[in-house]
Amino acid sequence: RAKDKADNQQFEYEISISSINFLMDKEVPNTDDIAYPNADWINLSGKPATFDWEGKLTDNLAGAATVQIQLTRLFEGDTYWWTESTWSSTTVKIIDAEYLSPKAVSPADWAHSMPKSQCHSDLVYKIKVRGYDASLPYGNEEAWDAGYEFIVDTTPPAFGRLVS
Repeated sequence: RAKDKADNQQFEYEISISSINFLMDKEVPNTDDIAYPNADWINLSGKPATFDWEGKLTDNLAGAATVQIQLTRLFEGDTYWWTESTWSSTTVKIIDAEYLSPKAVSPADWAHSMPKSQCHSDLVYKIKVRGYDASLPYGNEEAWDAGYEFIVDTTPPAFGRLVS
């Protein structure tokens, strides 16, 4: 029951007039479902010049809002971060997924395009993602997942002469 500053107390109670109902979302979303890359070794030979990293964001209450991606590769013992235009060993870049649909619904598909020319063969890559749900005012933030390592392999096997 409500009471005003003059100590007048409410005696009649009517739903939707005397109360406000709301949902409180304290659960973080889940981005564990990375659809591509989906293997330890991937071959980009059949992919177009620009292809997508893809996955799903699940949040059962507020729905999906944003997915962030970190893409790294290991080259000659150093870690390089993808900055959306080049690989850098000094700039750590967090990238917002270009595509998320449907927003504020769960699950939502996410995708981010990547030029195939920037994925050199025979290197170890790692993709990490985290999601935000659509709860107000800021959205619940999922911690970065452990990441997924894969090797881009477009080099055909070589064989020598057979010796009997």
